[in-house]
Amino acid sequence: MNKLFLLILIGLLAFSGKTNAQNVIELWPDGVPNSIDTGLEEKTREKDGVITHVFDVSKPTLTVYKAQTNQNKKTPAVIICPGGGYVNLSILKEGYNVAEFLAANGITGIVLKYRLPNDDTQKNKTIAPLQDAREAMKKVRQMADEWNIDADKVGIMGFSAGGHLAATASTHFDTSDYSLDEIRPDFSVLIYPVASMKPGVTHMGSHDNLLGESPSKALEIEFSNELQIDENTPPTFMVHSFDDRSVPIQNSLRYIERLMEYDIECETHFYKTGGHGYGMLPGHTDTWPRLLVNWINTL
Repeated sequence: MNKLFLLILIGLLAFSGKTNAQNVIELWPDGVPNSIDTGLEEKTREKDGVITHVFDVSKPTLTVYKAQTNQNKKTPAVIICPGGGYVNLSILKEGYNVAEFLAANGITGIVLKYRLPNDDTQKNKTIAPLQDAREAMKKVRQMADEWNIDADKVGIMGFSAGGHLAATASTHFDTSDYSLDEIRPDFSVLIYPVASMKPGVTHMGSHDNLLGESPSKALEIEFSNELQIDENTPPTFMVHSFDDRSVPIQNSLRYIERLMEYDIECETHFYKTGGHGYGMLPGHTDTWPRLLVNWINTL
């Protein structure tokens, strides 16, 4: 091996080591709002020594996978909300694995470990996940220069119930705590999302965990995100399967219909089969991640 080749190889390995490094930061270092301190400890589920699911989140975090690029150009970023019916987070399949893929394709992936609705640990469980999503959006923009991110290309992505959270963060801006520029995503990515909270359309487990078993009709409407779309809702990329028995495809269809009413860009990819919860697993549904990268790069 000649000396020049060895130096190049060392340089590439050093570059790869930097870009693959994960940075985990606490979302609320000065105290988590809307919380009740009960001493409840976070739990995890593992497979082959790897954490696959998280339960009872009390201290939300962001895990940052910086885009792997040797250019100085700032990159897009995506905040990723794993699914799990608002009872757990499928944090490996719908979180870390997705962030790694995005980073490998020039997009910074940031996994949001958000609070799950819990009457025992939150004063108002219905708004706790949204509080975390809003703060995550603000924090990523604040860190944009340090993380080499384009602050005007920060999107939010969610799977299943995480898709509901991403859609909520993309349609609810009536807050006095932030400015619109701080919390509005520049784009949304909704993968087999629980977009609606209307019985007969929604996933009832997610509905009950977030809103309670007997919520008011007004609360159901407020968190039926297809009804909250307006001119501020960002461009959206959606994926769903027609045979999804957990979260009916009507969730996506109703959301798309409303986006069209406001002439908001939406790219959709519907699969004839695939069911629910496939993430990026190999199979005929595994085409969407590459299509997503292409779409983001056109924004």
